[in-house]
Amino acid sequence: TNSKVAQQTLQALCMLVEQDPAVFKPYANSIVPLVAERLGDSRQDARQSACHTLLQLMANLGPPAVVPRLSRFWTHRSWKVRHGVLQTIAEAVSAGIPDVLNHKNSNTYLITQVVNMVEDANESVRDAAVECLQEVFRALGDEAVEHLIKQRLRPAVLRQV
Repeated sequence: TNSKVAQQTLQALCMLVEQDPAVFKPYANSIVPLVAERLGDSRQDARQSACHTLLQLMANLGPPAVVPRLSRFWTHRSWKVRHGVLQTIAEAVSAGIPDVLNHKNSNTYLITQVVNMVEDANESVRDAAVECLQEVFRALGDEAVEHLIKQRLRPAVLRQV
């Protein structure tokens, strides 16, 4: 089926990225959106493979090569894709991938996007946004609180984080 083909392709891409990341850097503009689309796959295994592949791309090419290319997926029509982007960012922060949260401008951008998702129509996306904010808080501490206050996050959500 298409999901199995996609999953196996993502796994192969992952292995190739781990072996020689420099080969993929020029193609990040093309590869990242295609992988991100698989976050909306009907099968959980394919979605997990897409998330894992994005994490490998971040770890090997660096978040600046990946995160900006995810920008259009914050507002994707499929809630599974939005959920997957949040999950990927949360896992990248949790795993301590360098440069995910090391720059004030990128921190502001990421936190703004995640805060916007807290008000998403889908409950799973809202929960994933809160979990992502919790990971950001663990990594940044007081700096994250400053960003959240600037975003005028509802007090109930702020307490949850």
